[in-house]
Amino acid sequence: PNYQVKYGTAFVRGNTRIQLAATVLDDQWGDDAHTANFYIPGYHVWDLTTNVVLYNRLSLVAGVNNIFDERYFSRVKQCRRVATRYDKKAANFLGFV
Repeated sequence: PNYQVKYGTAFVRGNTRIQLAATVLDDQWGDDAHTANFYIPGYHVWDLTTNVVLYNRLSLVAGVNNIFDERYFSRVKQCRRVATRYDKKAANFLGFV
């Protein structure tokens, strides 16, 4: 990709920290030959994380990745069946995914 930007904000009060972070990624290709079957569109994903310190050396961390349920793809390396959509019927393809 031409660019990848990560940004966010955090709210801290007492022993609690809430962080909202975003990742923006440009269009890219899923293979090194830049074939049309492996084109991956750019995406924007938001993550929410909470950290609460319970004791001196113990904290509780919880988070939700992709809180707005954005559909996106990652680089496809080992699963060529999904990348090339080997199964031409939609039901077979979605059943595998």
